[in-house]
Amino acid sequence: MQNSNDRLMAALGYVGALCLIPLVFARHSAFAQEHAKQGLVLMLIAVVVKVLASGLWRIPFGGLLVMVVMIAILIAAIMGIVKSLQGEHFEIPYVSDWARKIHF
Repeated sequence: MQNSNDRLMAALGYVGALCLIPLVFARHSAFAQEHAKQGLVLMLIAVVVKVLASGLWRIPFGGLLVMVVMIAILIAAIMGIVKSLQGEHFEIPYVSDWARKIHF
């Protein structure tokens, strides 16, 4: 079972750029690192989608596609926060695969 500090750091990992805090300051906690890396991947996906969004608005239903992806990212982040605060491991399909490839 993770202590409350590890759970809070893991939850912080899903709050946008704040994912860098557990990546730097909770290096001792594999639990916090796992969640923070997933949060980092979610943030990077959101940034890429936002950058591509300017071109997608001209594509029919491009705006809808961007909105659906951003809502999916928000839902995954909220689920990650809840699971991390409960002290549970949480795997987001595809995102967790990419997160495992991140090594600092």
